[in-house]
Amino acid sequence: MSPDEDAGREAVMQRAIACRNEVLAFLVGLTRDHDRAEDLLQESFLVICRQWRDYDLTRPFVPWAIGIAKRTFLGSLKDRHHRLVLLESDVLEQAFSERRHTDSSQELLNALRCCVALLSERQRRCFDLRYRLDLSHTHICRRLGMSANAVYQLLTRTRRSLRECVARQGALPGASP
Repeated sequence: MSPDEDAGREAVMQRAIACRNEVLAFLVGLTRDHDRAEDLLQESFLVICRQWRDYDLTRPFVPWAIGIAKRTFLGSLKDRHHRLVLLESDVLEQAFSERRHTDSSQELLNALRCCVALLSERQRRCFDLRYRLDLSHTHICRRLGMSANAVYQLLTRTRRSLRECVARQGALPGASP
């Protein structure tokens, strides 16, 4: 490795160490499991170590690192046969946006958590069964004693309500509080 390459690799590694907490916060927000987020962070840093030459030293590092963390997270879902739940594509894209700083993503996740807390008990229970416990519509119907159509309608209204609530808080791009 040439001295220039060695210096470039060292610069990337230093930036990775410096943004560790930001990337970890992003992953914790996605997984809601600190141990899993730590594992994903380590996997992400291994990718950064392997792909350090792909990083342009003139560009912001955090969005690049978060992009790698995002891909690591998505890959872990495929590996574990999990499903990624899309509340609304604009909400997820904002959370994953490589063009925005981690603070914006964290702001979005915080807004979403606040909005979930404002849901009615029935909406929150259905939402939790679907998105936190990852139950199918069939299982939710059985648990709540509701028809499939009623569960579908409740989840549709809940997602719309969450999207509007997050937009009112100004956490979506182009939305005014």
